[in-house]
Amino acid sequence: MELLQLKYFYKIANSRTLTQAADELNVSQPSLSRMISRLEDEFEMEFFDRNGRNITLNKNGEVFLHYCTQIMNSLDEMRTDLSELKKRKDLQVSVGFYSMSSMLIDIIGNFRRLYPNIQIRVLQHYHEDDSDSSLDLIVNSAVPGKEPEGSTILVTEDILLAVPKGEKEKYTQGSMLSINALTKIPIISLVKGRPVRDVVDYYLKEANVKPNIVVETDSPVTLRRMIMAGEGVTFFPEMTWVLEEKTNVEFLEFQPPCKRSVYVRWNRPYYKSYAARLFYNFLVEYFSTNPFL
Repeated sequence: MELLQLKYFYKIANSRTLTQAADELNVSQPSLSRMISRLEDEFEMEFFDRNGRNITLNKNGEVFLHYCTQIMNSLDEMRTDLSELKKRKDLQVSVGFYSMSSMLIDIIGNFRRLYPNIQIRVLQHYHEDDSDSSLDLIVNSAVPGKEPEGSTILVTEDILLAVPKGEKEKYTQGSMLSINALTKIPIISLVKGRPVRDVVDYYLKEANVKPNIVVETDSPVTLRRMIMAGEGVTFFPEMTWVLEEKTNVEFLEFQPPCKRSVYVRWNRPYYKSYAARLFYNFLVEYFSTNPFL
């Protein structure tokens, strides 16, 4: 039994003649007759009493119509519910913001000024498998060239060494620092598994360097505050980490350079809601036009 057969039966049962039903369905009368005959053959009973071109429901047909009506009404309700659900979802966007947390307030503020009716759900606790199926988009970072397939790169930036003001000379005579020097410098770092740490660890492994990490934290906010307080040195993305106060901090470049790319990708490529598409396009434009990046 097919849905089309039910649709045809329902129309015939509520029409005066087979001809009228065929006209309303925009199908030929012979095609309609064959469809109903196959339906009757499947149930091994007739649903109509036929008298020339006129047909009337018999008792079998009345029982079948009762259930057919329930099915057709359920289909209409399903379409309505799904349409309403789609409208509600289209006004929401869920984003895993695992990089650029210090820029998040500016990004969300600018987006909401453009689209005040769209609700935004943000997760910032990083999951290695990015497996939260409720998320529309993932914003994260990677070693350039090693972004997940289908990603759009928002920005590529250097990762620098942030040091207390006036202490650059303790580590190097110029503006650059050999990555090999990290074996001796006490470093405050994010824990393994955080995006910045994973990128830095990649370069350290490539250079066969084991850094001298003396403090680890899982909070980028705590890390930035410790650096501003002059408590040590740390790895610091050049553009997307923002310090509230930079007067106490100076930066050194690594030699060879240490870089990361920040990307956005779809977490549910099979469903891209209207709101999620707006946010995706906004992010791409935000980073392409931001004069500070």
